[in-house]
Amino acid sequence: MSGLELVIFIPLVCWLATLTVGTLLCIHQLTIVTKRLDLVAGPPAPGDSGLAIGMPIPPAVVELLAPETPEGALLLLMSATCGPCRVVAEELRQNDLGLPTVVLLPGRPDAASEIAALLPATVEVVRDPQATELSNALQITLTPFALAVKEGWVVGKSYVNHLEDMRRLADAMAEVDIDERELIYGGNR
Repeated sequence: MSGLELVIFIPLVCWLATLTVGTLLCIHQLTIVTKRLDLVAGPPAPGDSGLAIGMPIPPAVVELLAPETPEGALLLLMSATCGPCRVVAEELRQNDLGLPTVVLLPGRPDAASEIAALLPATVEVVRDPQATELSNALQITLTPFALAVKEGWVVGKSYVNHLEDMRRLADAMAEVDIDERELIYGGNR
C-alpha cells in the first residue's frame, strides 16, 4: 500500500470501528429503555397465571396446608433467580401478614437456599421436586405470584411486586364468604 492509501485507509477503519461501537451502544440503550417501559406498563394480568378464582385447589395442596387455618392461607410461587422475588422475600422477613404463608420455591438447591434464607421462619418453604409439581398443579406460570386459598378454594390471586400486593390480597380474603362464593381478583372486589 502506498502512503496515500494508508492515510485514507486508517481513518476509514477508525471511523467504521467508532460507528460499530456507537451502534452497539445505541442497541444496548434501547434494550434498557424497552425493559423499563415494560416495568412501567405493569406486570402481566393475574388472569394469565394460576388456577381460576372459584376453582378447588388440588388435593396435594390441601394436604400441604394445615387444617387449622380456616382464615385461609397464601401460596406464593417464587423463583430462585427472580429479582422481584428477592424483594418480596426481604419484605416478608420484616413484616407479618398475619396469615399462614407457603412459599413454593423451585430451582437449583443453592439458588433456592439463598431466597429461603431471606424468608422468615414463620413461612413454610417447599422446594423441588415438590415445589415444581405443586406450581404445575396450581397452574402458576409467573413469579412472584400469590394465590389466596380458603377452605380448599382459590379465592384470589395476584402478581406480587411488593409485600403490599400480598397484604391487599390477605385483607380482601378475610372478607370472603365461601358459602356465597364471593371471590376476589387481585385483592379487589
